[in-house]
Amino acid sequence: MTPTPQPTAIQPASTLADAELIALFNEVYSDYFVPVAVDEAAWQGLVGRFDIDLEASRVTADRSGLALLGVRGGRGWVGGMGVVPAARRRGEGRALMLALIEQARSRAVRTLMLEVLEQNAPAIALYEALGFRPVRELEVWALDAPIPPGEARETDPDEVMAWISARRLVPEPWQRQDA
Repeated sequence: MTPTPQPTAIQPASTLADAELIALFNEVYSDYFVPVAVDEAAWQGLVGRFDIDLEASRVTADRSGLALLGVRGGRGWVGGMGVVPAARRRGEGRALMLALIEQARSRAVRTLMLEVLEQNAPAIALYEALGFRPVRELEVWALDAPIPPGEARETDPDEVMAWISARRLVPEPWQRQDA
């Protein structure tokens, strides 16, 4: 009987250089349902705009997986979590998520959110087993056609934000929040 491989040790993502994190991020998403790949500029944007705390984020010591934690006050967001294809189904995802949840707790995060595509049944099963529950569906649409000219005009950003905020029916996803 072949023994079940044990998850590797978990460490802060801040122990890796950005180039290593970028390579790992791209590898864990290499066969994802929606193509995802970042370069240096996109990585810096992700970390900065989404308040990713690399000290709280976690990676496996053998570079087989990562989990990114964004923190805004008492709220947290899993800004990306994955395991490289060759290392899946060995417990790394669960170990990473448990470590990330502990980091969120240590930072006084009261609500931890994440997003997952409905096709990603293994991830959904993991998140449900860890106590996450769905709170809403998010649809993303695209128009693959030329956009006709419109009547766009330059507008004050504060005016636009106030207009959107007054008409918003549900909270924005983490990436789209006003802050």
